[in-house]
Amino acid sequence: MAKSNRDRVSELLDALKAGLAPYIVTEYERVFKSTMLAEISDALTSGTHGGLAARTAEDAVSEMDVQACLNAMSRRWEQVFKATLGKSERGYVGILSDARNNWAHQKPFTNDQAYEAASIATRLLEAVGASKEAAICHDIATDLLRLRFEAEQKQSVKRSNTGNLGGAPTTTAPTPRPGSYTAAATSKTPALIIYLLDVSGSMGTPDIVMPEGNRISRIELVSKCLEDVAISMVARSTRGTSIQPRYRIALLAYSGQVWDVLGGIKTVDEFAQQGVPNLSPQNMTNTESAFLEAERILLAEIPNLPPNSPAPMVCHLTDGEYNGGDPGPVAQGIMNMSTPDGNVLVENIYIGPNPLGQTVTDPTSWTGLTSESEISNPFVQELFRMSSVLPTRYAGIFREFGYHNWRDEARMLFAGNDSKMIEMAFVMSGVTPTR
Repeated sequence: MAKSNRDRVSELLDALKAGLAPYIVTEYERVFKSTMLAEISDALTSGTHGGLAARTAEDAVSEMDVQACLNAMSRRWEQVFKATLGKSERGYVGILSDARNNWAHQKPFTNDQAYEAASIATRLLEAVGASKEAAICHDIATDLLRLRFEAEQKQSVKRSNTGNLGGAPTTTAPTPRPGSYTAAATSKTPALIIYLLDVSGSMGTPDIVMPEGNRISRIELVSKCLEDVAISMVARSTRGTSIQPRYRIALLAYSGQVWDVLGGIKTVDEFAQQGVPNLSPQNMTNTESAFLEAERILLAEIPNLPPNSPAPMVCHLTDGEYNGGDPGPVAQGIMNMSTPDGNVLVENIYIGPNPLGQTVTDPTSWTGLTSESEISNPFVQELFRMSSVLPTRYAGIFREFGYHNWRDEARMLFAGNDSKMIEMAFVMSGVTPTR
């Protein structure tokens, strides 16, 4: 019998209980010492719950169910957990409490609702060091993303076959459709841009020929492009002599693990003042972990975005196939994250030998990619499926930068080792409308 979303939520709630209970008991003991059991019992005592019967820490871990775990955290957050966990984790506890209550009241769960619960449970369990239980919830989230992607593919095939009577079935991936995307980046509603940069060993390859004729490495080109886009963002954020915080930037580098290069999300003026840190090639290419970290940031940020904020954007750069898990389902999940302005936008930049079915002699006149059939490299085809369509208003701004031939419906995907092509890609990452 096929597993239902309620079954999956039940499994993740079991994992939450198993991972949170030992952590909660340890933290209460750290704060309250010998009165730990009494404090937990007092936190759990309410009109519907009589407190804790346990006489030992081990018994307390066993006795608390997931509801008790979440209540023990939320009701003593300031005294017990504020010192070790952040605002995001406090928000996760609230969201998971709602999910648990919906489950207890036999309410159905959509794929998106179950995925949100599994993804947030993963983040909370990772934050408390419960890696085994976090892995269980991560697997549930990944499975839900896979099911969503397969359903979208079937729907796309069905639509294609309906419009292709008598022809062979088509199997192209569903097109991420643009939303309204009319919100402008202002000092009160800044745009959030998350950069994911592959710094694996091959990024040190010196195969980029600059217009002056000199060769530089791929990672050197990335650093230069980041400096250029920072200058452009500052210019678009300057009013008179002051820089308005119209952009917020996160910069994550990854190889075998993920590094927060800037030390948190920075405003555009902070980013410009701090400058682009030196990026050095490492070893592996764990792309999935980078997208998971972007997803974690977005889950924490989207609920707190000011009204009328632009949809966030994730700009991912890589030069080769990944070594870890498949990033595709995570990227699809990110593109399905919604805001009032539209879904989160994902841009991909591939640095490497030209994978296109055409030679692009002048990137400024390039028209963009609207179909996988225009790509010869299977990995870049996968990146195509992980890329959003550039919204109409953004495309208009992009053309104002001199890229006049950009087609409507073209994906936010750039590929090749031409320095102007990569510079063009970074220009796109900064075209959120401003006011």
